[in-house]
Amino acid sequence: MTNFMPVPNPAAVTCQTCWVLVNWDAKERHAAWHSAGLVVESPGDQAVETIAELERRGL
Repeated sequence: MTNFMPVPNPAAVTCQTCWVLVNWDAKERHAAWHSAGLVVESPGDQAVETIAELERRGL
């Protein structure tokens, strides 16, 4: 299960699995990526690049 932490921006949250800032509207999709193993589950740039690639592919 992916948990999210509030941030000062009310339209976003931080994923506590990969520490990426996620739009509030996309948090369920982001959690589904982790559940499917599509997102690198470690902090840092690799997770950000992976998410960007998934978004480019429309996932």
